[in-house]
Amino acid sequence: MTACATSNLAYHSILDWRLGLDMASLALDAAAPLDFSPDYWTGVPDLAIQRVHDALPGSSLLNLAGLPAVGLGRRAIIAAHPLWDVRPMTLHPLLSAAQSAAAAAGLAADFRSTFMLVRRPL
Repeated sequence: MTACATSNLAYHSILDWRLGLDMASLALDAAAPLDFSPDYWTGVPDLAIQRVHDALPGSSLLNLAGLPAVGLGRRAIIAAHPLWDVRPMTLHPLLSAAQSAAAAAGLAADFRSTFMLVRRPL
């Protein structure tokens, strides 16, 4: 095997074919919806949140406005699509709804992309 054939090995853990499909979708149509509804996202948000829950003793699994989350103390860690905007002024509508649901339950919302949650739950 040549050096070129193995030079990208360090990047394999950050490649995500689901994001590749979503990016291709955006390239074809800038208004394409980005959410967890395509079949290729089935189970990913739940798996990501389950990993966090397993790593945090005393946490509870939640569903906030349709998004899986983990509650710990006064905090809710909510699974977000990796391409959703999490900036307060331009927060993705689904995250805004989850944030409102968290606030109604007395929890502060903390958004984490499924990309990071699967790779680094904490």
